[in-house]
Amino acid sequence: MTRKILTLLVCALMLPAQAAVTVLWGTAPEYAGQTLRLTTPHDGLSLLQTPLAEATVESDGTFRFEAGLDHTCLAAIELGGYSGRIYLEPGTETQVELPPFRPLTEAQQFNPYFRPKAVLLSIVDPRNDDLNVRLEAFDEVCDSVWSELLFEPNITPELIERGLTALERQFPSEKEDFFYRYKRYNYAMLVNLYVKASPQLAIETYFMHDSVDYANPAWWEAFDLVFEVFDRAEVLRGNQPLYELVQTNRVIRRKLPVSWLDSVTTPRLIPMAEELRRQLTAGTAGSSVGSGWVDLQGDSIPAADPYGRPTYLVFANRRIFESQSDLTYVAQLAKKWEHKCRFIVVFAQEPEIPRIPPSDDVGYLCTQHNPDITAAFGVRALPCYYLLDGEGRIELAPAPDPEHYLPE
Repeated sequence: MTRKILTLLVCALMLPAQAAVTVLWGTAPEYAGQTLRLTTPHDGLSLLQTPLAEATVESDGTFRFEAGLDHTCLAAIELGGYSGRIYLEPGTETQVELPPFRPLTEAQQFNPYFRPKAVLLSIVDPRNDDLNVRLEAFDEVCDSVWSELLFEPNITPELIERGLTALERQFPSEKEDFFYRYKRYNYAMLVNLYVKASPQLAIETYFMHDSVDYANPAWWEAFDLVFEVFDRAEVLRGNQPLYELVQTNRVIRRKLPVSWLDSVTTPRLIPMAEELRRQLTAGTAGSSVGSGWVDLQGDSIPAADPYGRPTYLVFANRRIFESQSDLTYVAQLAKKWEHKCRFIVVFAQEPEIPRIPPSDDVGYLCTQHNPDITAAFGVRALPCYYLLDGEGRIELAPAPDPEHYLPE
């Protein structure tokens, strides 16, 4: 091979992968008129989602997503009570069937811990080599290997090796692709079953010398299991992204202070660290809630009161009985204490923007105009109450309900 050809080959290998148009389509009359969003997880620790595409379902039920992908990923479509999942490969076109539409119940809408049921989307006439079909078949056999091992009175290296050999014989890999790595991370979890070498053997074999596979959910599942109680992060210094992920996981488990997240330097992990910091500090005393909001009339309301007064916020929903009385009490308090405190009502999870006349005593907001406000306050359930200091930082959380709120 001449030096010129070798140089061209090396340069080609160094070029970033080119995005290819990936199409996902189908027909679902029950969803007609709805706008569906296709996303993929940013990582396996935070709740960040990376948008891929969106599509409006036509009157005849047809929909079509077109996304530019440069790598294989697990994509999701939120479908009311379901979250439809599918693996997408760059440059492919896939027809799917959506599950029957199941709208969220009122209880689910108000439950901050509710998560839609994850379901795999049915593929219409899948190819024999379709990744989703291959992964589903592998998972089924891998689950049986797990079951056999867990029923053994003593899990030995020989038993684990036998299971790995059976899996590899049935699902051989000719190249290092998404499927190959997906198997590898499942093997890491199986190897970790050997208690005497756990987790060191799995870490050394499958993590220490490899890069982080951000888009592969099996990597995150293995990471979560293998590093569940691992506290010797310093030995991972040679793999900086892995070291920072383990330390971040320790922050989540309250083994390190939240301030450690400021130390993250890996570019891919910085957004994750910022989101986790927000999640872990949202709603706590001293935390910031942003610069301000927009009221029902579209006017700006700063988080810090211009007159230096504390701000009392009530998160309410008119379908909740307690909120109905809260609105009355807030109006009474505002007339009595307007010179000592500013009062704001935030209507959350309302089906439409409330039509409330403007008031000189109370500011009225809604989450439609301020979609990030509940996350900024770490709202867990409705109704809830907060007191901000004059600079717009949380002073008291939770604060007393309006019936018992008496500012000094």
